[in-house]
Amino acid sequence: MALSDLARLASSALRGHKLRTGLSMLGIAIGICAVILLTSIGEGTRLYVLDQFTQFGTNIIGINPGKQETLGIPGVLGGSTKKLTIGDVAEALRKEFPSVTVSKLRFLESEGLIHPPRTPSGYREYRDVDLERVRYILRQQRDHFLPLKVIKSKLNAWERGEEPTTAPPAGPPPETYFASSGVQLDAEGLARSAGVPSSVVAALVAGGVLQAGAPDDATFGDDDVAVVRAAHRLMIHGLEPRHLRSIRLAANREVDLFRQLTGPLLRHASPVSRHQAGEVLADVAQAAREMQEAMVRADLRQILDH
Repeated sequence: MALSDLARLASSALRGHKLRTGLSMLGIAIGICAVILLTSIGEGTRLYVLDQFTQFGTNIIGINPGKQETLGIPGVLGGSTKKLTIGDVAEALRKEFPSVTVSKLRFLESEGLIHPPRTPSGYREYRDVDLERVRYILRQQRDHFLPLKVIKSKLNAWERGEEPTTAPPAGPPPETYFASSGVQLDAEGLARSAGVPSSVVAALVAGGVLQAGAPDDATFGDDDVAVVRAAHRLMIHGLEPRHLRSIRLAANREVDLFRQLTGPLLRHASPVSRHQAGEVLADVAQAAREMQEAMVRADLRQILDH
C-alpha cells in the first residue's frame, strides 16, 4: 500500500470519529502541559532554595527553630516555624511530669496562668516560651508545693518587670527538728521529768491539753515534757487547763493545715518524698511559730503602751 493511501485512510478515520479524535488530542495536550508545569515547579523550587542559602554567603549555615520531633523545613519554602499543639506540649512534658494531661493544660489556661495564642479556627498554638512557662509552673508545684495563686502572682510580677523577691532562709533540717530520744514515760515519770506535781499532769490530761493513750497504758514522750513545763509556767500565773486547751486546739488546726500542704508528698511511699515532706513541715512549723510569736509580742506591746 502506497504512502498516499495510508494518509487518505488515516484522514478518513479521523474525520469519521471526530469525538475520539478530539479527546485523544486533548489528552496529549494535557500530558505535555503537565510535564512542562512539573518541570518548571521543580526547577523554580531548586533555584529558590539555592537563592535562600546563597544570600547568607558561602560559609554560613542558617538554623531555624522548629517543632519538636517533627519533620519539615520551616522558613525555607516560604512557611513559618510550626507551633506546638496542646497534645504536643503534653507529650513533650510527660517525661519530666508523668501525670500531666491535656486537661491539666486546659485548666492552667482557664486559671489565667498560660495564654497560648490561637489560630483563626480556634486551635491553640504553643510557642517555645509557652512551653517553658508551663514547665516552670509544674516545677513550682512539684518542687516547692506552691499553690497556683502564688505562682500566678510571681508570673505577673515578672511580666511587669518587677525584681523577684529574695528567697527566705531555709528552715531547720528535719533530722534536727523532729529528733527524739524515743523515751516512753508514764504519768508519774512525766511529772518527775518535767519537775511538776503529778496533779498537774492529771489536770492537763483531763483538760485535753495532753493527748494520752489508753488510761491503762498512757505513755508520753520528749515533747510532752516540754508541754508540761510550759503549761506549768502558765498555770503558776493563774491560767487553768481549760484556758490552755485553746492553745492545743490552735496547734491541732495548724497540724491539719500543714498536713494538707504536704498531702501530695505524704501519699508517696518513696524515701525521697517523705524526706521532702519532712523538710517542708519543719520549715512551715518554725515559720508559724516565729509568726505567732511576733504577732503576740506586737499586740502585748500595744497593751503596755496604753
